[in-house]
Amino acid sequence: MDVVRDAIDHVLHANNPAPAIVLNAQWDILAANASAGVLFDLVGLAREAAEGLNLLVTLLQRGGLGDHLSNTEEIRLVAWQRASREALNNPALAEILKNLPAPHSAAALANELPPLLLTRVDSPQGELTFMSTFTTFGMPLDITMSSLRIEHLIPADAKTWEVMTKAYEQAQHSQ
Repeated sequence: MDVVRDAIDHVLHANNPAPAIVLNAQWDILAANASAGVLFDLVGLAREAAEGLNLLVTLLQRGGLGDHLSNTEEIRLVAWQRASREALNNPALAEILKNLPAPHSAAALANELPPLLLTRVDSPQGELTFMSTFTTFGMPLDITMSSLRIEHLIPADAKTWEVMTKAYEQAQHSQ
């Protein structure tokens, strides 16, 4: 598994200054790059909170990352729908979902979502816009490895690239 760990570390580091997180099948954040911590810092969440959290919990429960999104309901709806589909074959994830609030306007938004949903984060620097992509392992032979995925939050506009690059560079110099 060292080769897998090294590959994950490489992908996370290479994604800077854009945030990236490693998720397991229950949406637990297992690892994050420095820029994920920078993003948390920009919105006023503890930098170290980027690791050890459950992404569904921080998106769906009040007081988490979901509260810092300008398109909160859309993101919560998409996360809920995706997790609900995955929970059909994942009892542990189904248990997590049972304890989380369902999005309020699920039916109303379901027909209004665009083909690509951008994550819009409210920050003191203004709205930061990200496109989400996922990396998975091709042909995994290990069940643990098959459940891992890396979410990349790629800045979707020049302003977001600029803010993330500057904040990442400042964080690197302050270490």
